[in-house]
Amino acid sequence: MPWQLFCTAAALAASSLAAPPVSADLLPTEPGVHRLQLETDGLELRFSAEIPAGEASGPRPLVLALHYGFDRSRPFPPYYGQVFLERVAAPGLRELGAYVVAPDSHGMGWNDPQIESSVLALLDRLVADPRVDSDRVIVTGYSMGGAGAWYFAAEHTDRFVAAVPMAGRLRGEWIQGVGSLPVHILHSRRDELIDHDAARALVDAADKETITFTTLSGITHFESPRYAEPLAEVIVPWLRRTLASKD
Repeated sequence: MPWQLFCTAAALAASSLAAPPVSADLLPTEPGVHRLQLETDGLELRFSAEIPAGEASGPRPLVLALHYGFDRSRPFPPYYGQVFLERVAAPGLRELGAYVVAPDSHGMGWNDPQIESSVLALLDRLVADPRVDSDRVIVTGYSMGGAGAWYFAAEHTDRFVAAVPMAGRLRGEWIQGVGSLPVHILHSRRDELIDHDAARALVDAADKETITFTTLSGITHFESPRYAEPLAEVIVPWLRRTLASKD
């Protein structure tokens, strides 16, 4: 789908619901996707969250899911992160039984100081919830969000147990910055926007045992929903092993 049409569809999908009030525990108890807000320093941060169904035997993992880019010639669509949540992150990671939370960038890049501090404030609130396992927080994202996942993992390594960047630009300093944090990259060889081979070369040159690179085939950059299947088939088993190794 052309990028402009994709963003238009995303805006329409994201504008159909109003945000409910925030509960005292921030995360609702009712299963399903919810639109929420958190007042942070100078920003009313919008975010969407999927609450998993079923009883939990203890605190659940938390996934911070960072959305892809948008048409910057248009106003930023409210609850844009919900589109990424519902099309990619939630269906792909559902078998993990985690809370999946997708904040809005509010038209900023994920490394913008204001959105960065707001997302960190959101994480602080979420991990204070006894239903959330603060030792099992994962960051993922696609395209702009893939670069954002690298950035947050490198700059705030101690907050995460693993990172899953997808189809995102990366920098050598981020590879070094994540230290020993387990990272699993998904990137399609057919990606016409973010070069697969350049990303693979950077990772291969770093030669770090804690970084796994899975090459996908046949998926263009603007077919992000097709990443849900490899998330379920490749990343969920990897995350289960990674989380079990931390017990």
